[in-house]
Amino acid sequence: MWRSTAAVLFVLSAATLLVATISAQVRVPTDFFVKLVRGTCEGSCPGYSITVDSKGRVAWDGKFFVQQKGPAQKIISREDLESILRKVEETQFFRFQAGRRLCTDSANLLIEVTMNRKVKSVNHDSCSQMKTPEGQKTAELARHIEKVIGAEQWVGKTQTR
Repeated sequence: MWRSTAAVLFVLSAATLLVATISAQVRVPTDFFVKLVRGTCEGSCPGYSITVDSKGRVAWDGKFFVQQKGPAQKIISREDLESILRKVEETQFFRFQAGRRLCTDSANLLIEVTMNRKVKSVNHDSCSQMKTPEGQKTAELARHIEKVIGAEQWVGKTQTR
């Protein structure tokens, strides 16, 4: 009797784990597209653009003060793509205002997300990234995207943002 009860409990546990794993997967919309652009400042801030599409294709275009100037590409995993999508949802990106420019000599950060036939573009400079809640969330989203796609390989380790 004990063995059959243990076997039933094992099967139920495995089924529960399988269902939890399947439900944890995020459905990535076919039109999902993220564009991140960091503009330069009066100093040596890196300038580049990154795009990520719904298939996990990443395109880089390095402009100024980066290790990789010009184009580069890579493909990220489904899990990494889902991580970016979850962060967009977690930050409630589509509720953000258009952005702010509080300083004229600081680096600019633009993030544009397309998802479920909606497009949202948010633009902040370094000052508003530090001084406004939405600017802080925009900067947090940018750092997450950059970390997930491994942007450090193109930016370089010693560059500041």
